[in-house]
Amino acid sequence: MTDGVERWQRGAAVLWRVSGDRLMLKEASDDDVVVLGPTGVAVWEELVEPTALAEMALRMSVRFGVEAAAVEADLGRVLSDLHARSLVRRCP
Repeated sequence: MTDGVERWQRGAAVLWRVSGDRLMLKEASDDDVVVLGPTGVAVWEELVEPTALAEMALRMSVRFGVEAAAVEADLGRVLSDLHARSLVRRCP
C-alpha cells in the first residue's frame, strides 16, 4: 500500500558521471548528453531513492538557504524536463 504521494527516482537506463561541479546524463539508447551544474548534482544525489518533490525541496532549501516554495517550483520544472528525456521516472 502506498501513501498516494508521487515520487521521483533516477531512470533505470541512465548513464551518468560527475566531473568537478558538473553532472553529465545520458539515456542509454539516446545520443544526447545533458549537462547540469552544481544544483543538478544535488538533485541527482536526492534521486538515489524514490523521493517526493516536497521532501526534496525542503532538504534542498535548507542546504542552499532558499525558500522551499521557490525550490519546489524550480525542481518541478527540472524534473519534468528530465522526465521528458527519460532520465528520471515517476514512482507511485
